[in-house]
Amino acid sequence: MAEIAQADGYRTDAGQDVTLEPAPAAASEKPDPFLAVVWERQERPDEAAVARTHRKTTFRVIGKLPADMTDAQERIDAMASDIEQALDRRPTRWPATFSAPTFVSSEPLAGAVEAGYVGVALTYTSNIPIK
Repeated sequence: MAEIAQADGYRTDAGQDVTLEPAPAAASEKPDPFLAVVWERQERPDEAAVARTHRKTTFRVIGKLPADMTDAQERIDAMASDIEQALDRRPTRWPATFSAPTFVSSEPLAGAVEAGYVGVALTYTSNIPIK
């Protein structure tokens, strides 16, 4: 996620500050822009072949960028595209026993524009080994 920068061909600099936290700090406490990868839940995998060895893990990538009313939607779209592009580029970097993340959903974070930023949350799943 830290690779998300305009200098590297992305549309935003959302990867400026990336955290891997079970409970990220409140958006108002983090610098602009930032991304947080947050674990949501684990459950039995859909694929029978890995049901005894893996857990289907759901995680969210939450992002925040400075924006105003004139460019809010454009900034949300750009950040969501950048996050998807970054995860799509990573399959060869995942450990062999992990499945590449599968996109589930995306949603804007409500009420953010009034505070001078926009936010988006993308949800993914991946099968990871039981340890």
